[in-house]
Amino acid sequence: MEYSPKNTSVSVSPSGEILEGSSVTLTCNNKANPPVYRYTWFKNGAENSQSGSQKNYYTITNIRSEDSGKYRCVARNTHGTGTSELYSVDVQYSPKNTLVSISPSGDILEGSLVTLTCNSKANPAVDTYSWFKNGAEISQRGSMQDYDITNITSEDSGEYYCVATNTRGTGTSGVYTVNVLYSPKDTLVSISPSGDIVEGSLVTLTCNSKANPPVDTYAWFKNGAEISQRGSRQNYNISIIRSEDSGEYHCEASNKVGTQKSNTVIFNIHGNQSGNRSVVMWTVGGTAGALVLAALIAVVWKRSATNGSEGQKDDGVYSDPVNDTYTSLDMKTLDSDYDTLKTVRGTASKTNPEK
Repeated sequence: MEYSPKNTSVSVSPSGEILEGSSVTLTCNNKANPPVYRYTWFKNGAENSQSGSQKNYYTITNIRSEDSGKYRCVARNTHGTGTSELYSVDVQYSPKNTLVSISPSGDILEGSLVTLTCNSKANPAVDTYSWFKNGAEISQRGSMQDYDITNITSEDSGEYYCVATNTRGTGTSGVYTVNVLYSPKDTLVSISPSGDIVEGSLVTLTCNSKANPPVDTYAWFKNGAEISQRGSRQNYNISIIRSEDSGEYHCEASNKVGTQKSNTVIFNIHGNQSGNRSVVMWTVGGTAGALVLAALIAVVWKRSATNGSEGQKDDGVYSDPVNDTYTSLDMKTLDSDYDTLKTVRGTASKTNPEK
């Protein structure tokens, strides 16, 4: 008795889990009389390119995740066709295409919330994520796909990557560089040359600041008034320092994120009773600057008054413009905002009045 194909079904070999990279054979089983002369294979409803042969099997060598899907076969003989039920092929593989993405996109500004996400394709799904910064693990291994940095600072800049793991293996992302932008900070004025400064010499003030991106604009001020054109000039030179240069100096450093004002450097140039000239300079910072400045003026005034009354005594002791110095105050013992008072002297040689 002749009949069309019946009891048509698909089986797979080898049985069990299908691992990426292995070889898999699908077989179209059926009963038919006369025998089937043509087998056609479909994947996800579309006819497969290897269809249309007398072979009742379909082999996939080096199977990949893309080969996952729903398969069926159609068997045909001279009396008709028989169609199988759908057979699901589920290819398992370790995490791949692992990469780090960041939110929000665009520039990363200090103080903002930043979320790094470890993206990966895997079957079965990733069950463990690990996060690394500059090669060191920074999070407990677990199911946390996201790594949040709240109130991000410049110290959070670095190279980040993640490792995704499932039962089939691991996948490691490429390195993602986090570059935190911030306005200038720790801005201060330094003085060159260091040590004693002689009236008439060249003095250079330098505006130092930490910023990302780097400072692109500097501005210099004396007694609150801007004294230089804004630009990339980090240094301010006083070619021949003299009494007219007395005053309070500070700088402002700017980049595209913001601006910061430096500490104040004070130059006070004056003469003593024998005509020699000295440059006294110090830096003032913080809200107590005015009080310290008043104290310094009192010290200098008292010293000058003492020198005036005792400069010529009958016992032959005279004021020495070379060895006499102004009282030195270590302001760091008062407040961390203050720098040390520097005392410098003129170049006049030591002389005594004629007896």
